[in-house]
Amino acid sequence: MIINKNKSYGGYSYQCKCDICNKLFYRKAAHVERTNHQFCNQVCASIYKSLEISGNGNPCYGLLGEKHPAYGYKFSSESLKIKSNNFKGNKNPMWKGGKSSDNGYIIIYKPDHPYNNGGYMLEHRLIMEEYIKRYLTLEEVVHHINGIRDDNRIENLILFDNNSEHIKWHFLFRRIIKLLCLSIFKFNTALTFDYIFLGA
Repeated sequence: MIINKNKSYGGYSYQCKCDICNKLFYRKAAHVERTNHQFCNQVCASIYKSLEISGNGNPCYGLLGEKHPAYGYKFSSESLKIKSNNFKGNKNPMWKGGKSSDNGYIIIYKPDHPYNNGGYMLEHRLIMEEYIKRYLTLEEVVHHINGIRDDNRIENLILFDNNSEHIKWHFLFRRIIKLLCLSIFKFNTALTFDYIFLGA
């Protein structure tokens, strides 16, 4: 509340009364004229704000001003669903064609797929489904032969019945690589031995 307007050095100042604690204080005209309520400190301003937005449940409601326009307003579940659908897929301003990358894998927006994850599907699973003409089960695993996660050519994909079979394949593959490396090492060692000691 404004009580008096006083001329001071460099302009005008107002003598004000705090709307919460009734304390008298002085404030510059530029600060006073841009607001309808006056507070002596930030604590009183916070108290006023909490009272203002608390609504009819607060006994002080109506004494310090009108109810906050957003108080008590809630969207219905139908309205929230409509608002959400209005920003899905190609309706979203950030839409980039429905293809993205996740941890090296290519994902495609397929909200109608029965096994979609948040509306998206892994591209290599979709390619395998198209090749075998059926949906993959959740247990089935599609593996990249060359280890490149975004190389989704059908000749680079293997389908396993479950993750156990997939792990077995990895174990066997590592075993073969290890044996091949040992064989090459032994072969090179024998050639070196012949070269040094036989004068080859």
